[in-house]
Amino acid sequence: MSSLFSAASVAVDLIPHDRGELLNFLRFRSAIAQKAASRSGNIFGTFYNRFSGEDPNYVELSGVHLAQTLSVIGMAAPAFVAPRGNYKLRLDIVLEAVEKLGETQARQA
Repeated sequence: MSSLFSAASVAVDLIPHDRGELLNFLRFRSAIAQKAASRSGNIFGTFYNRFSGEDPNYVELSGVHLAQTLSVIGMAAPAFVAPRGNYKLRLDIVLEAVEKLGETQARQA
């Protein structure tokens, strides 16, 4: 059963999101990093972050989502980025993309 969930997780990471889905996805991922940042102020929070793999400064993205996120802020993904790869993008860059996507969504509404 776990291999089925693993395969589904990989498949979801390879499918590009539309702009609304990307906004929600990045909001969710940045919220995880921000929670990790708020926990990192004490030893137990740091311990939790280390063992859960949550990073207060970075958001983990697949190559597909990294390229989409960078394109929102007018940057191109480096040539070495592979769609199936996992990459960490600085939280401030993710938040910049969230802001731009939110502005775009507000104008369309």
